[in-house]
Parts: sequence; structure tokens; C-alpha cells
Amino acid sequence: MNNNVGNIFHNVLCVYDGASSMLTNFRLPIINDKLMKFRLKLPNNQQHQHHHNDNEQEFEIFIKLIKTVSYSTIDDYYRNPMNDSYLEVVTAVNLIIRHLLMEKRFLIGRTNFHHHIDNDKNRLNLSILKELSFGISSSVQTCSSGLQLIMDRCCTPFIKSFMINDCIEYFQREMSNNNHNHQQQQRWNDFLRKRLEQIIKDYYFEVSNLKHSRRYRIAGITLESADKVMFKTNDNNGGNGEQQRQRMISVADYFHQTYGKLQRPDLPCVKVRRGRNEFIYFPAEICRIIADQKAKKLTTKEKSDLIRKVANINPIERLEEIRNSVDELIAMDNDDDNYLKEFGFNVCTQPITIRANVLDPPKLLEGDERPIKLNNGKWRYRKFFQPIQLKRWILVKLLHFDHSIVEKFLETFIRNGEQLGMKIDMPIRIDYDFNMATLKDFLQKLKQQYNDGDGELQLIFFIGCNLEWQHSAIKKFCDVDLELITQCMRQTNVLRINQSIAVNILHKINAKLGGINVTLDYGKIPSLSSSSDDYSKTMAIGVDVAHPSPSEKNLPSIAAMVANIDQSFARYSSSVKIQKFFRQEIIKELDKMLIDLLRAYEMKTNRLPEKIIFYRDGVSEGQFQVVYNEEILLIKKTLENYRPNHKFRLTFIIVQKRHHSRFIPDNSKDGVGRFYNIPPGTVVDAVVVHPKRFDFYLCSHAGIQGTSRPSHYCVLIDENQYTANYIHNFTNVLCHLYARCSRSISIPTPVFYAHLAAFRAREHIQ
Repeated sequence: MNNNVGNIFHNVLCVYDGASSMLTNFRLPIINDKLMKFRLKLPNNQQHQHHHNDNEQEFEIFIKLIKTVSYSTIDDYYRNPMNDSYLEVVTAVNLIIRHLLMEKRFLIGRTNFHHHIDNDKNRLNLSILKELSFGISSSVQTCSSGLQLIMDRCCTPFIKSFMINDCIEYFQREMSNNNHNHQQQQRWNDFLRKRLEQIIKDYYFEVSNLKHSRRYRIAGITLESADKVMFKTNDNNGGNGEQQRQRMISVADYFHQTYGKLQRPDLPCVKVRRGRNEFIYFPAEICRIIADQKAKKLTTKEKSDLIRKVANINPIERLEEIRNSVDELIAMDNDDDNYLKEFGFNVCTQPITIRANVLDPPKLLEGDERPIKLNNGKWRYRKFFQPIQLKRWILVKLLHFDHSIVEKFLETFIRNGEQLGMKIDMPIRIDYDFNMATLKDFLQKLKQQYNDGDGELQLIFFIGCNLEWQHSAIKKFCDVDLELITQCMRQTNVLRINQSIAVNILHKINAKLGGINVTLDYGKIPSLSSSSDDYSKTMAIGVDVAHPSPSEKNLPSIAAMVANIDQSFARYSSSVKIQKFFRQEIIKELDKMLIDLLRAYEMKTNRLPEKIIFYRDGVSEGQFQVVYNEEILLIKKTLENYRPNHKFRLTFIIVQKRHHSRFIPDNSKDGVGRFYNIPPGTVVDAVVVHPKRFDFYLCSHAGIQGTSRPSHYCVLIDENQYTANYIHNFTNVLCHLYARCSRSISIPTPVFYAHLAAFRAREHIQ
């Protein structure tokens, strides 16, 4: 580069962000406001250097001095929090760290991964088409103790690099196995084409018949084979343009004439879009999916396998991997001109040691107002606090089950229900061959037939509901159209029914029917017993937004708000709205949703709450100011206008789960569980928190596998003037009231319910 621009980069280190900014450790000899222009040739497609490619691509580059970053702005920020010029320094340090990590890796978001190599032991098999890769995320943040580098072990699923003809054969074989047809491979048909097309569409591939590799994007797969897919080609006789005429030719014949005979002309072709309704066709046997492409969508099985494989590393092993990555970072810096030193930074390779506080567990009550004994965030029920009698319900069998299997299922289900205080009568049994065309009529007839003088139909229980679209259809018709309470269960769980499965299902059913599984012992709530009267006048609200995937541009985002409508935080009401714009995070109809919940609370308790605590999920740090301007101010205005003579006091807290701060006990004896994680109730509110805001980390749950991820809470406004200890304990209490299990969860219960409501609503509109 120096040869092209007069050696202006002599003894100067540069860091490029891949977009429009470049950082140098010394000022370049460029006059202020003057634009320097030059041309540069680079190897084409260099992100895949393992593919030999002699092509070069020429770039035109413009350089202009924008500003000089001063490190003193960091000190200025700690003295004056209103000064935001420190962000330039943070961005610069992040850029340098990223540059060093990308010497041997590639970047997806903020996570760096090693490039794919054959027989890579660092990648785990996820399915026949996908694999799992582990990388390192890095970010520099301002904390109360100064700038801190946060590094964490992350994982991302990738599509495997394979020849598409092999992919087709693997997919046919797997579908045959799924259909229990092991003798004969399933023939290629339109059903298989659509299923495979959904999996590999929009990925990039390269072709093997060209001297210089080119990338193409998959638009689809043909149903016909290469020897039957026809297209028009120009037939040139003698080279005279007037003698050119178009003729139809098959893809197989074209490649035979141009490049050589195909080995498998009986396989379909890959389609590449050329225009609105025009495609280019490539035989599957010459197409290879390019490596290092992030997988776009996972099946339910792939998701469960991913979670299981990610969570099989304990906190000590995780810390060791992170330390190795930091050592690798320092080693690359020493081998690569000492970027950190030349830019004036030093990275301490030892993790930070901090003191944490462990909250006392909340006092909970079960049936007969007996206190529950908590053991590391979990407990066993002897009896639900308020069990429901299930007298009139229907058991719908979607698959054939032997009589003995059904009898065992019912015996286990009813016996465990009675042990928890529920009186469950035998159900009405019905067989139904699932059919989307007749489902609504079938459900409507059940409601009309069994909602009679003998009693109201309480529940329809579907067993053998194995497919997601079946579950979505049942919930759509029953939730929205018919107002019926349903429970679905997979065939595998019916066949292996035991106490654990039965109790988990009973948790859900008792809550759905209006029962209460667990409640608070108000007189023994830590830090709240002296103000239990005020506590009973509190409304806890959870808010979340469910977004469609980037490829589902025809689907809107869904906003959900859930709040308690009783004083025991056991009964909840929800309000759901469709967002106007695609992937819109800021909620525009927040006022209408809040009014819905205030009315529900007043109708149930004959009073209005005095203290409202909002828990807002799904907001990044860069959106805090927007949330304040567009959501908090709207909430305050709504509360002022709802009942002018009633005084509401608002506390607004952001809940974040997508962060990379992890905490590990300094002494493994202080850890809990098989993996020795930090105990439930661990609070960190110093050293690694924001230097100016009121924020804290709370790990309210016990880690079952892997390393526990604490939730990060940031209080944006607090008109109630709560102490830090009060908010810590109140948040921890809410994490113990989730009705669907007998253990604490990682976020407050109304937030989790808002998450479920938003995703259920998204299923309904799909």
C-alpha cells in the first residue's frame, strides 16, 4: 500500500473496522479536510482463503482525517457522567481487540470463530446438515472500576460444507428413516424438495466446473432432474449474429457439451435467481455449500441437541477456555507489532475477583399454609396452595395407544394429582384422526356437546400431539376462537409417563384452571416484612417483544404485557398488541396495554395499585434513552390521566439476559449443584456494574448444567425511592413464583409470562 500512496503508512499501525473507519496509532501526513485517493488490488473472495483463487479485485480507497481520539475522555467521563465522548475510546479499544482476534478467526456479530478445516475437532455434529462451532466474544465496557474487557465462550450453529448431491442423498435417507422405511430410500418428490429447500435456501455455494470459483446464492431446488430441466440457449451457426437462433436444451446436455458429462444427471438442479422470474440452473453434483455460514433456522431437535452440547462444560473448564483465548490474544499481539502497546493499552490476563452477596430465599407457602423448604432454589410440593377439582374433561387421542398404555397414563396422572390436592375424575375418551380441515368443527362440537347441564367443560387434553404445527393449530382455535383450555402432550411422554412428568403437567393444568400452586408468606418476606401493607398494593408488570426472524419479513413483531391482578402475585392478566413495523422494539401502544391491565387489577381487587414496578425485557443499552423518551414518559402520562385523583409511583427496570458476564465461585466449596455454580440469590452490584447507573446482576436460579448466566437489571427511574436491597429482594421473590415448575427461574415471573404470551400470539398469526 505504501508504494501506491507515497509511503504515508511508514511505521504506522492501522486497524480497519470493515466498514468506513480506520484507526491509526499516529497521525497520517494528511492535511486537514483533504481527501487522499488511491487504488489497491486485493485477492478476490479472500474470506475463503483455503480456496485457491488467483483472481484480483481492484478497489478505490479514499482517506480523510475525521478526528483525533483522546484517552483523557475516559477520566473526564468518570468525573462528569454527562460527557459521552468516552464512547470513541471504547469503540477504538474494541476495534483493536477485534483486529487481533481476526488474525486467525472470522467474525459473526461480536463473536470470533476459527475457520472450518476438514475433520475439525472443534466443531460438533448437530445434524446431517449442520454443525456447532465454539468461539469467543469480546467487548470492552466502562465499569465502576475502569475499562474492562469481557470475554466469553460462545457457540453458533453453521451449515456444513458439502456437495449438494450428497446433501440430497443424506436428506432422502434421513426422511426414510424417520418414516420407518429402512429398506428403501425415499424417492425424490415435491414434499422432499420443499422440506430441503427450506433448509438450504439463501445459503451461498460455489461451483467446481470453473477455473475461478464464484459464489452464488441458492434460490431453490428443482423437482425435475438435470436431464429434464430445459432452458433456452443461443445456437450460433458460423458466428453470424443473424444466424443465431434459440433452442431448448436440458441442463445435463448443456454441461455435457460445455464442460463434460455429468455423473448424476438424474439428480435435481440448484436454482439461482437472475431476475424476477428467471433462474440459472446448476447440476447438484458440481455445487458445494461454502463453509463458515451461520445456520439460519434450527429444528426443535437441533435446538435441544445444541443446548445439551453447549451446557456440558462446567464453569472451571469454561474459565480455562477463556483464559486460553486471552493468552492467544496477547501472543498474537506480541507477534503482530504490539498493537496494544503501540496504541497505549495493557490487558491484565487475570479475571477480576469481586465480593458478592447471597440473598435469603423468600418464604413460600403451599397447601394448608405450610411453609415450603427451599433447597438451592428448588422445592417439592406436598400439596398445591389452592388445588382445583378437575371433574369434566376430555382425553383426545391423536394416535393409536394400547389400552394398557392409556390406563397407566391416567392412573399416574390422577394419583399424582390427588397427592397434590387435586381431585381428578376419569375423562371422556375420544379418538381423533388429526385433520386441519375438520379440526375447528371437531372442537366446536366438543364444546357444544359437553358444555351442558351436567357441568362446564374444564379441559381438553390431547395426547400424541407430536408436531409443532398441530400444537399451533389446536392452540389457535381453542385460545382465540372457542375459549377452551387445552393441554397437549407428546407421544414419547405418554409412553414413559412417571411421577416427574405427571407433576410437571399438573403444575400447568392447575394454574390454567385458576388454581394457585405457591404463594408468599407476607409476614416473613426478607426486607419487606415491615412494609407488607404497601407490598400488597404493588403491581409488577413484565413487558417483552417477540420478533420474527430476519427472513420472515411478512410477519410483524408482537408486544406483550403481563401483570399480577392479585396481592399474592399468583394470578396474572395479559395484553397483546401487534407492532406496526417489522422487528420494531419500541412499543407504540404501551398506553392502551397498561390501561387494560389497570382495569383488570381494579376489577379483581376493587382497588388500584399504588406502586407499579415495570420489568422491561429485550432492550439493549443503546436503546435506554429511546425507551425513556418514548415508553417511560408515555407510561407516566397514562398513569396521570387514568385516575387524576389517584397517585401512582413508578419504578422502571430493564432486564437483560443477552450479555456475557459470568461469575464463578472463587472456592468450589461455595458452589452448588453438580457443576458448582454460584448459589441462587447471588447479587453483584459493585466493580463490574456501570459507574453511574443503578444496576446489578442477580442469579436467582440454580444452574442445572453448564455455567449459570445471571440476569442484568438496570433501574432507569425509581419514583418509589426503593433501597437497593429492597429491589434485589423483590426481584428475587418474583423469580420464585413461576407456576409451571417447582424451582426459581432466571427472570421475574411476569417477564417470563410476557415472553410466553408474545410467542403464543406470534404462533396464532402465523
